[in-house]
Amino acid sequence: MKSEWLGTEAEKQIKKFLEKAGIPLQIRTGDLCNRFCQSHAKSGQTSITTERVVYAPSSSEEKQREIDQRVQIYEELKVDELTGIQLMVNLPIECKYRADMEAFGFATPSPFGNIHTKFPISGEFAGSIYFGLLRKSCSCLSELHPFDIALVKIEEGKTPKGIHKENLIYNTAGSLYDFIQFDLEEYKGDVRNGPIVEELFQNFQSYLLKHGYYWSQVLRDWIDKEVVLEECERYNKKRFSDSRIHHTVIAHLPIVCIDSPLYNVRLGPRMNIEGFEDVPFLTTSIRKQGWPGSVAIELLRRDPVVPVVVTNPSGLTSILEIGYEWYQDIKRILLGATRTAVRRAALESVFFQKVYHIYAETESIRYRSDLDDGTWP
Repeated sequence: MKSEWLGTEAEKQIKKFLEKAGIPLQIRTGDLCNRFCQSHAKSGQTSITTERVVYAPSSSEEKQREIDQRVQIYEELKVDELTGIQLMVNLPIECKYRADMEAFGFATPSPFGNIHTKFPISGEFAGSIYFGLLRKSCSCLSELHPFDIALVKIEEGKTPKGIHKENLIYNTAGSLYDFIQFDLEEYKGDVRNGPIVEELFQNFQSYLLKHGYYWSQVLRDWIDKEVVLEECERYNKKRFSDSRIHHTVIAHLPIVCIDSPLYNVRLGPRMNIEGFEDVPFLTTSIRKQGWPGSVAIELLRRDPVVPVVVTNPSGLTSILEIGYEWYQDIKRILLGATRTAVRRAALESVFFQKVYHIYAETESIRYRSDLDDGTWP
């Protein structure tokens, strides 16, 4: 049965209604993600997949939430005879369609130019020198320059109507980090105490009492000097025996995909607007309430200001390729580390996490960015 609106002026209006529902944008985004995965499909241990993810922070059905697409690059790495890594690089994507909306980015000056180093990397070896090497993996993200973004309503791409008042980017980025926090909580490890760890902790406490030092200011140097390789080998033998155990390393690059043009606003020497440059993506940051919460201990950085990439279907593939390059750099660093750094990692991380749980979790949760650079000792 054919409806009467087909072939009439009403058909145009219905098309607009359906576009506002955002479904065409979601379909196109899913197709682009599938094409990306297929382009990198190859034999071997690397798995590249994309899917829609439904998750629930609790067992209440009413609280189920959804991520439009999650591209995941996964590989199990054999680092040495005892150490393996389950490497996951996740690119969660939220699609947001708003009619007649266009995005304008104002480049953010230093000291905020290091936004590319703040994308979350988490792992069981947090606190070890080995895990800290992954700070070098962020160089491939350096083209993700920071911007403050303003959304403008421009009717049919012709007539400016004013600033788009919905706080769209902030709210969507917040939803992405809700998912990231949920995801990381699934992989949280347990603190593994034992005689070796307890003895180290008692020695560290005595050191602090003797000199009156604050724990976080001296922890790294103390570990380097007092945790010797022979002790690490004894710990590895007791914990791992002769079998390889895989430990998780998880990186996230969150993406907001909007069906809108993106512009870099060019400013003159007096901060006057000189023109506009069409760009494939803009990177911005939000102050996420409750981040990083319980997952802080396993993060490479624990900064409450977190980054997100804003793009459109035309620029999405370029961001996915950057994510793939990030995976390659992380893999290269994990496999290229010295044997000493790898063999020390298990004991260093367990001891670090014990110290953190004893000291940091009992301290004030107040925060000042000028007093804390977001990196662990």
